[in-house]
Amino acid sequence: DEAKEICKNIGRVDLIEKTDKLCFGDSHSFSQYTPGFMCDRNDGLTLFGTLKRGISTYVPAGISSLRVYLGNIDIRHHLMRQKDPHSSLKSMMLDYELQLQDLGIEDIEVVQALPIEDVSRKLPKTGYYKDTPYFGTWEERTKLVNEFNGLVVAMCGRNGWKTWQHPSCYKNALGELSFDVMEKPKSVHIAREFYRWDL
Repeated sequence: DEAKEICKNIGRVDLIEKTDKLCFGDSHSFSQYTPGFMCDRNDGLTLFGTLKRGISTYVPAGISSLRVYLGNIDIRHHLMRQKDPHSSLKSMMLDYELQLQDLGIEDIEVVQALPIEDVSRKLPKTGYYKDTPYFGTWEERTKLVNEFNGLVVAMCGRNGWKTWQHPSCYKNALGELSFDVMEKPKSVHIAREFYRWDL
């Protein structure tokens, strides 16, 4: 009880780096860290949820360089549950672009979605939504990944932003996200040795 009381009185600090560079996103965002950036990881955060709340509420004042990594969860669990997944994706991406523009940050980089792993992959229950590890077939979700990434490239091209494409070595011969680059023994994330920066 004493320890709990002490913990209650300790102030929480989320952003500790003295930098104006922010890497922001869901639980995948740690893999996109590079030196000079602070990283704001929000487990379970969807692109849809971010836009609904407003991306500006996550980005503190004074940020001059922003790297955003969202969308994998939307593709894994939510878009195929929509009546028209591709229309929903396009609508969400239009809002994404407008909200990024409204930030007034010139140096923006948007990270593309990961390929889809084989459906035989065993996942922890923390990665489940409505008691399922994913929703939609591998083919359906791969089509969404390709469409999402194409829309990211077009959006970044229109605005002079950068985009990050995952290396082709992440895929196996079938075009799936290779289990060899994923965290062991079971996870939806890539392993640390395949992070953008060698930790």
